[in-house]
Amino acid sequence: MNRLSVILLAMLCASGAWADVAVVNEWQPEPGRAADMYAAAVEARAIHEKLGATGWIGTDQEAHMHYVLSFADWGAWAKFDAALQASKDWAAWIAKYTSTTPAAMNVNVLYLDQPLVAKSTPVTIVYGWKVNPGKGAAFMALAQEAAGIHAKLGASPGINVDDLGNVWYETACESWAAWATFDAALRKSPEWAAFLKKADADPTGELMRVIRIQQYKPAM
Repeated sequence: MNRLSVILLAMLCASGAWADVAVVNEWQPEPGRAADMYAAAVEARAIHEKLGATGWIGTDQEAHMHYVLSFADWGAWAKFDAALQASKDWAAWIAKYTSTTPAAMNVNVLYLDQPLVAKSTPVTIVYGWKVNPGKGAAFMALAQEAAGIHAKLGASPGINVDDLGNVWYETACESWAAWATFDAALRKSPEWAAFLKKADADPTGELMRVIRIQQYKPAM
């Protein structure tokens, strides 16, 4: 973990805001193998949840799968990881899905501390920010201020800090229609306009990526 991440986490712990943690794996399906990828993920989630994790599976605008495991803290994650290594069910899953023609390729892994946890909803938009050097405290203050505005306008905000010090900010809603209603209200909000003017006057981070994610639900 780099110095910026340590500073951010120390600040959050001191404020009492730090809550859960999560591990996110992003997978890109091989051509024609998306169904196989999701079938494997659903089976994996069942095993992981038996061992103490909370699982969530989503798909983004690039057809990538986001496989999320959440825990109360890193101690809970370590306990889960030890149990996973000893699990016969997990060993059988690995044996079943390990092959020379995998269904998907792992393209990203994030280890996240979550000072503000968004609700688990069917849809979310995630904004990935690279925090400018020396701007960690200012960026987090702005993120918390933005979260207050977004919550009032109907979204469930989340703030996530990865092990490189990048911040992944969420706006979660119950549907895309609900998100569109939130977005329309945001565009009309004088409070949000004032916030953007203040933030733009002294930039504290650079937007790296915007991810639109919808929860995956297997057909019954």
